[in-house]
Amino acid sequence: AQALPEVFVPVDLAITGIVDEVDVERGPRRQQPTAAWHHLPKDED
Repeated sequence: AQALPEVFVPVDLAITGIVDEVDVERGPRRQQPTAAWHHLPKDED
């Protein structure tokens, strides 16, 4: 029974860390203009 909570804690933290990393990466990346955005005409936006 003790093994279950011990396993769940690190797994939960690992999943949360991965999700946080993706959100943090996508945040600034979406703000920064990419090559695709540079090629798209502003009128289309």
